[in-house]
Amino acid sequence: MERWQEEVEILCEEFRRAIRACDKMELVWRRLAETSEGKGQGYRGYRAYACHQAEVYRERGREGRAKFEAAGGTWPTAGTRLVDHLKAERPNWEIDWKGLKDISREEEDALRIVDVGDDVEDGLL
Repeated sequence: MERWQEEVEILCEEFRRAIRACDKMELVWRRLAETSEGKGQGYRGYRAYACHQAEVYRERGREGRAKFEAAGGTWPTAGTRLVDHLKAERPNWEIDWKGLKDISREEEDALRIVDVGDDVEDGLL
């Protein structure tokens, strides 16, 4: 596997984890808002703050999910291991290494011919 591909997979998983963390924090703040409910006037500020924080995390999670999916990010289906999901998402490339070597040699030869020709025209040779 190429290093850049591994980095892409790591970044995608970090993105998924950040989104899940936002979902979890929204739930935590909603529960805090519920626990301060009915405790009297002194807890109204706590409840308002907890509701606000829950909304902040809900919005961050929603926006992150939308951007991740717009960039082509995918989520493992229920019951699928992460490693299996990553393997399924990887591009399946068949690289003809011999053909690439032949092409690069041809390109090198072509560049040498062009370089020499340009030098002759410029009066450098």
